[in-house]
Formats: sequence, structure tokens, C-alpha cells
Amino acid sequence: MNIPDIDISLELRKNDVDVVTFGQYMRPTKRHMKVVRYVEPAEFDRWREVAERMGFLYVASGPLVRSSYKVSHPLFSQDN
Repeated sequence: MNIPDIDISLELRKNDVDVVTFGQYMRPTKRHMKVVRYVEPAEFDRWREVAERMGFLYVASGPLVRSSYKVSHPLFSQDN
């Protein structure tokens, strides 16, 4: 995680955001924006560790993670 990412994550925590996801953009077709770089899985692991230390209750971090990742998880239940 670089400094702007940490600043954004800290702002999210200050505003009581409990869930964060980090994923890799995957170019669906040649008509879409190119991938600038592929992030190694170890970097996603570091991002998860940093976010957990910041106090996020749930962190999904990996190349195939999307914002709706594991939305059926009990943490996201409307009963909570």
C-alpha cells in the first residue's frame, strides 16, 4: 500500500467504514482500458494486513476480488 492508499483507508475508518475490498482490474476486451500493471498476490496480502491493523472488520484482498465479493457473508446481513 502506498501513502495515498493508506490516507484513503484511514479516512474510510474515520467515517466508520468496516468493510474494504482490494482487487485487480482485469481488461474484459481490447476496447477497454489496458492494465497498467498486474499486482502480485503477496502485495494483496500486505494490503489486507495493513487494513486489518487499521481496524476494518472485513477485508477481502486478492487479484480476483470484486466489490461484491462474498456479499452473502453474515457480516453483510441486513439483520446485523
